[in-house]
Amino acid sequence: MTNGNQKAARLGFYVRRVEDIDARIAELKEEKTGELRAAAEEGFHRGGILQMVKDRKKTPEERRAWAALLQSYRAALGMLDGTPLGDEARRQFFPRQPEPETPAGNQEAMPEVPQAKKPPAPPTAEEIDAARKEGAEAAGTGKTIVDNPHPYDDARRAAWDEGFCQTVDGDGMDIPDALKPKSKRKKQDDAANDQDDKKEAA
Repeated sequence: MTNGNQKAARLGFYVRRVEDIDARIAELKEEKTGELRAAAEEGFHRGGILQMVKDRKKTPEERRAWAALLQSYRAALGMLDGTPLGDEARRQFFPRQPEPETPAGNQEAMPEVPQAKKPPAPPTAEEIDAARKEGAEAAGTGKTIVDNPHPYDDARRAAWDEGFCQTVDGDGMDIPDALKPKSKRKKQDDAANDQDDKKEAA
C-alpha cells in the first residue's frame, strides 16, 4: 500500500470514528430528552432539573458565589421583585465587613415568644419608590449596604437595596473569586503571595 493510500485509509478510519461518536451523541440526547419528559410527567420542572445538574457540578462555595452574583445583577437592574439581597450578596459588596457578634453567655437563653401582632399594611408604590431613593442617597453619602433600615419582610428593603446597588461605586458585580477560572485565581494568589513576601522582606 502506497503512502497516499495509507493516509486515505487513516482518514477514512477517523471519519468513521467521528460518525460513530455523533450517532452515540444523538442516541444519548434522545435518551436525555426521554428522561426529562418522564420527569415532567411526574410533575417535575424540566428547567429546574437541568439547573440542579449544573449546580451539582459546583462546590458549595461556587454555588453561594453564583447565587450572590445573580442577586447583585438583579439588584443593579431593579429586578429584586421585593426580595432583598442575601448575606452572601451583601458580603460581595463589602468582603471585609465584620460579622455581627453574638453576645457572650446567651447561648442557652430561651428565645422570647413574640406577641401576636396584626401584620402591617404592605407599602405603597410611592413608599417603595421613596425607599429606592433612600438607598441611592445612602450610597452617595458613603454608607454601606448593611445600613438598610427596613426589615427583611418589608418590600422596601429590596427597593432600598436596588437604589444602593445602582449608585454605589463598588457595585458588587465583579466575578467572585470562587467563579473565576482556576488559572486566573492561581495567578492572583501567586501575586498576593509575592506582595506578602516583599512586605516581610522590607
